[in-house]
Amino acid sequence: MSKESDVKSGGSCKGDEVPLMPKCFVCGAGDKNRVYLHCIHEGEEKLVCARCLPILIHGAH
Repeated sequence: MSKESDVKSGGSCKGDEVPLMPKCFVCGAGDKNRVYLHCIHEGEEKLVCARCLPILIHGAH
């Protein structure tokens, strides 16, 4: 699998690559109107949307 296809399908981003279609690794949202943040999860750099950030900080209740 190429790096580009990894970024498109899984919401991960490595190095200086910019995802063509951002996708939250928590909820799967690919909405262009959301804010996405880079994070490292399980040793991989991924994207998370601002709506899911509290879940990562506080855990799901």
